[in-house]
Amino acid sequence: MATLSLPWFVVNPVMQSIQQAEDLLGRPPSIFEIYYILEKVHKFTFFNDPYQAAAVIFSLLREDLVFTDSTASYWTMTKREGYENFSEIFRR
Repeated sequence: MATLSLPWFVVNPVMQSIQQAEDLLGRPPSIFEIYYILEKVHKFTFFNDPYQAAAVIFSLLREDLVFTDSTASYWTMTKREGYENFSEIFRR
């Protein structure tokens, strides 16, 4: 179950921004880099600051839709070495 009940018009731009930032950087992006893509590329003004975007990203983690490194600093939509989803972290 998700920690936040989020509508598609919030979730979809965040997920697209994670993938676009990763494609642009050639590595998994940080929350601040994801927020930059949301704000500058998508012109998404739903969030007032990166921390609100982080709340959505952590909710996506809880739903096993994203993967993160051991310090939750970098995020990816695809499974990579050293990156885990919530279920993997919980089982550890």
